[in-house]
Amino acid sequence: MLYGIHAVLPSMLSRSTGHIINIASVAGPEVSKTSIVSCRYFAICKLGELMRKLQKWIT
Repeated sequence: MLYGIHAVLPSMLSRSTGHIINIASVAGPEVSKTSIVSCRYFAICKLGELMRKLQKWIT
């Protein structure tokens, strides 16, 4: 996911337009003792939120 964002973000910024769609597992919200899926789900969701908040300062 980070490699994909890194690849497309410069061209999106130069054009001042574009969308990044984050796809997370439906099993992500379910927390269990050994669930790495929950960690990835949380990271994907939080990265999306962070990018939306930083969009004001990037553009």
